[in-house]
Amino acid sequence: ALRRVATLVASEADPQALFAKVTEEAGLLLGAHNATIVRYGGDGRGTLLSAWSVPDRGHVPAGAVVELDGDTVVARVYRTGETQRASYDELSDPLAEMQRSFGYRSAVGAPVKLGGRLWGAIVAATAAPEPLPGEAEKRLCDFAELVSQALANADAREKLATSRARIVEAGDAERRRLERNLHDGAQQRLV
Repeated sequence: ALRRVATLVASEADPQALFAKVTEEAGLLLGAHNATIVRYGGDGRGTLLSAWSVPDRGHVPAGAVVELDGDTVVARVYRTGETQRASYDELSDPLAEMQRSFGYRSAVGAPVKLGGRLWGAIVAATAAPEPLPGEAEKRLCDFAELVSQALANADAREKLATSRARIVEAGDAERRRLERNLHDGAQQRLV
């Protein structure tokens, strides 16, 4: 699963396609019933960028905005910047209630960091009575590292394109300056 995601990262895939593949692969690998990637905003809310679930099981759709003031895994990762685990049976905030309405009972989340700063989280949830296995946090962290690398690659590509545009613009400006100097200087003396 990690190799398939790493191959997608290396191929510089569209971020949305990458997020969809990461949630699917992480969910399947962990035996989860649902997996999501959430991007944190500076306003105490997060946006679900990708959501996957097993067939015939609903989930909060991609694009949904969730409050990060509760005690769900998403909120805990936001507050601590570390992997977290929670049982929805013990929580009463709106996101936990929504997850329970889909039949999910517990979840595990890992932080996604970009440039050393918390960017978001990847979360896997299960509807099974027993929680996800103990190694789920480590495995989610592996997926989170690949997402971080993909985000860093996309950021570097964007900065490179901007830098190239500045270089081309500077070259064009210098060419125009030389044309003006030739027109105003040497050409005028020849005339």
